[in-house]
Amino acid sequence: MKKKIFLAAICMVLISASMCLADQTYLVTNGPAGQQDDGGGVFAVTPTGGSTFYTYCLETGEFITLGNTYPGTLSATYVYYGTSEGNAIGTNFTGVYGSAGQPLLTTTQNLYAYYLDHIGTLTNLQKQEIQDAIWYLQGQISLSAYNSDYSSNPYDNGTYTGASWHVIEALNLWTINGTHTTADTAQSLLIDVGTPVPEPSLLILLGLGLVGLAGLKRKF
Repeated sequence: MKKKIFLAAICMVLISASMCLADQTYLVTNGPAGQQDDGGGVFAVTPTGGSTFYTYCLETGEFITLGNTYPGTLSATYVYYGTSEGNAIGTNFTGVYGSAGQPLLTTTQNLYAYYLDHIGTLTNLQKQEIQDAIWYLQGQISLSAYNSDYSSNPYDNGTYTGASWHVIEALNLWTINGTHTTADTAQSLLIDVGTPVPEPSLLILLGLGLVGLAGLKRKF
């Protein structure tokens, strides 16, 4: 009987592990300032089982549909895009990144931190201008397409350092859960992850360890 209980516990851990390996999903809707004419933010994003946050898109060549739910993965260093869909004009970075995407720049992270710290005082126009600033910093639009004064404000030039508790990463959305190929890229958004979440593999090992300890306790 004890052996059956032990095996059942292992099965439950393995089932939980398989669920952990699936991508988190995110519902994308209109944000507090609405969308720009060219399809940019502010977006409202609600993780499944989580709280809504406001954010911006990082690419001009990929698209999402408001009201849809997308699987997503986090990256602290790269904005992933499909080779044919991504529109990287290379204004602010060098090299060819191909299907690996482009670097998530520190200036972009600082700009989003500024937005989060001043979300209650920024005008709707300023919120929309931040989208252009993000696209410009990430090399998605040229200066001629930029619609605000790039040098006058921290939300324009990305020099704001932000508070220490901000941990800004790229939330890379996909069209299909669990497959991360260039053909499956949807759009990348900014997200403040705050305190880092343990990797699924660590959670699996922890669960197996607890089950093992329980088995040893019963044995002795």
